[in-house]
Amino acid sequence: MADHDEQIRGLKARYGEQAIDQMMRMHPDDFSQVMSWRDEMDPQYTRLNLEFSYGGLMRRGVLDDKTRLLCVVGVCIALDEMARAKTMCAPRCCSAPRSLNADFR
Repeated sequence: MADHDEQIRGLKARYGEQAIDQMMRMHPDDFSQVMSWRDEMDPQYTRLNLEFSYGGLMRRGVLDDKTRLLCVVGVCIALDEMARAKTMCAPRCCSAPRSLNADFR
């Protein structure tokens, strides 16, 4: 547990506390695995992605999480990337509250 907390503190120091907190909130199950892989592969891309996506767009508060998720699914359908949408969104939708599950299906 101490190693995990230390890893989180290190990520927050490198990439910003707000972006890391937002990503942890939105991806609680696979956050550590994804971030360690991204951090190893390309720290510059990781910084840009986190600052733009999780530090900016996801924190704006214009859309609630449910609407934002439905927009992601719609974009994936429009781009013919439904396989990607299923891997990105379906696990969270299946464990989401019943009202969100009904809207997703």
